[in-house]
Amino acid sequence: MKVLFINPAPYKGRKYNIPNFGLIYLISYYKKFGKYPRKIQFKIYDENCQDERDLLKILRGYKPNIIGVSCTSLVIERAEGLIKLVRSWNKNIPIIGGGVHFQTDPRGKIKILDVDIAFTGEGEIPFKEFIDLYIEHDGKLSEKLLSKLTGISYKSQSATIVNPPGNIVKDLDFMSYRDFSYYDEEYYFQKKYELYPGKHGRILTILSSRGCPFNCKFCFNSFRKKPLRFHSVDFTLKLIKYFAKKYKIKLIVVNDDLFLADKQRVAEFCRRLIASKLEIKWVCQGRPDILSDKDADLLKLMKKAGCEQICFGFESGSNRILKFIKGETSSVEKNQRAIDLVHQSGIRVFGYFMLGIPRETKKDLLMTKAFITENLNKLSFYEVFVFTPLPGTFLWDWCEKEGLLKKVIFADLVTNMFSMEYKSFKIFTKGLKKKDVYSIKEHLKQLIIKREPLKNKVSYFLLNIFRDPEMTFSKLFYYLGVKD
Repeated sequence: MKVLFINPAPYKGRKYNIPNFGLIYLISYYKKFGKYPRKIQFKIYDENCQDERDLLKILRGYKPNIIGVSCTSLVIERAEGLIKLVRSWNKNIPIIGGGVHFQTDPRGKIKILDVDIAFTGEGEIPFKEFIDLYIEHDGKLSEKLLSKLTGISYKSQSATIVNPPGNIVKDLDFMSYRDFSYYDEEYYFQKKYELYPGKHGRILTILSSRGCPFNCKFCFNSFRKKPLRFHSVDFTLKLIKYFAKKYKIKLIVVNDDLFLADKQRVAEFCRRLIASKLEIKWVCQGRPDILSDKDADLLKLMKKAGCEQICFGFESGSNRILKFIKGETSSVEKNQRAIDLVHQSGIRVFGYFMLGIPRETKKDLLMTKAFITENLNKLSFYEVFVFTPLPGTFLWDWCEKEGLLKKVIFADLVTNMFSMEYKSFKIFTKGLKKKDVYSIKEHLKQLIIKREPLKNKVSYFLLNIFRDPEMTFSKLFYYLGVKD
């Protein structure tokens, strides 16, 4: 039996340089725990480095028995288009859906996709059970059989049926890093990318944990509420050593939602990475309000172990807004303390900020502007985004109740995430004017761009012009002040 997974890109012309880990986890889990690993083959069509002509060639040559589509809300329009392409090839082939979108919208109330079965939570165990059942019954799965599977929704004659939630894995070390070979390894591991402005090389993105203990109102984790789980330090270091040796990787992005969630584990990772003498440079994600003065020694250890940058979601310069979207533990004062501690350790501070947050006023915007300006000498770099609601989050429901999602399509959400043009973005709050959000965003972006050395801008252009020409030229025109 043959399964073809489809990994859509957000939209034509924009690509990710991070492989879809979810598909690797599915494949690895089935190969290790499935009943019939020798009876099944897997293949991935990846739109980040392939196009629709490649998909048609794979469909005709590989002749899959099942199509699996991985889908977040930001790629839903492309997923829909690729599903239609598959249906035009074979209208009767079973199509299964997985990923964040189906977890937030198992009944298709927000957006209906033409899939026969969707996985409504973490997919490894429900996927294994589905494949085992599919093979045992030669692909003839009745509604009676499907009703026995947990963690799925499926089409019946009268409605979409959502079964009880499935089990989740507790030990993540089942994933085989050798299964990365299902992706185009040259695209992901042998090309040079920017780790951050001015620092580039062969980069590996890894996950060392799954989940987050916090419930930010703009984040999908506020819906998911799954326990935080970790790969062992042994597994994580073996993965790094494997790719460092195979592809001469020197730069690592630890893409966990919150790498600093378990500080003792971080310290162990650092000590063992130092002992390995791999001389790897790496970056990770932090959260400002979990750092305190007593963490100064940990930050020094991270620096010694090769940590070059910690990325923080500072989001706003307003205490009122921070407490609304991130909870009572978050504050401007704690954001400032995190910046000071990390900057003093010699590690770069990368900040993420949002403008146009629900309930925000112009006064709040000016507070964010002031916070960034006052810390310009300590922030190595920052990104400023226009707030965009995503399905499954508290703020999606809030915006829907406020009537702010009328006539909004998913393509608008993608545009909002990445657009630098005034006419292209939307704001989702009644307390602000679009021109005020844009003018402050423009000011803050130009502030960091003007500060960046010319050699870093040239480096970015040369590294990305062939990989993502549309976005690269868009940024170039933006840098030059050419506006639409």
